[in-house]
Amino acid sequence: MSDRALKFVDVVAWVDNDKATSHDVPLRRATYIALATIASIYDTHQLYLNGGLLLGLFYGSPRTTTDIDRTAGFEPETNIGEKIITTLNRALPAIVSRLGYVGSSLEISGASVRPKQFRN
Repeated sequence: MSDRALKFVDVVAWVDNDKATSHDVPLRRATYIALATIASIYDTHQLYLNGGLLLGLFYGSPRTTTDIDRTAGFEPETNIGEKIITTLNRALPAIVSRLGYVGSSLEISGASVRPKQFRN
């Protein structure tokens, strides 16, 4: 366990931030929907957010990205990328509806799996 205190991020406030540009808001909404869909499928203790999106959400950095980088706390199975895409795309319509973004059309288009990198 880390010696850092847990910090919860208000993703809705991030999406609706009045400093977000008109270009940022649709991307942030899509990111929110994707994160909510991922959270609805996977045990949140097995997936860890990292990369540019983490910088934007957690640290408030303007250097955020639109891709969602995650580290999994489990070993990948055969064809896990395709399974993730299929599972998320099946769940997306219900999450879009639940979050109130009816009429939005989203599709997860890719998932890549990279092997763990160990440091000495």
